[in-house]
Amino acid sequence: MERLTRTRDDLVHYVSITEECPYRSIVARMYYFEGMADGMILEVRWALQRALDDAGLIVPWSLDSRIDNCWDLELLNSWIDRVATAKKVEEIFSE
Repeated sequence: MERLTRTRDDLVHYVSITEECPYRSIVARMYYFEGMADGMILEVRWALQRALDDAGLIVPWSLDSRIDNCWDLELLNSWIDRVATAKKVEEIFSE
């Protein structure tokens, strides 16, 4: 899969047309694909946190909470890109 730069709804749609689902019920399929999309978002969050740790950047609780509450894949990916050049953690999360 190409780099994740989709919204959550786009990601749910993407996995619903590219992945097989063991369920027949429409409601069960919806929850199944939403769970897959949420899992992908969590993986990107973990990748960001791992990159921050590897860079030796200490993330204050307020920014850690911001990462945990972010569902925007494009924003998460932009933060990951900024880790490589940031000297301070604030540089990563500035708008």
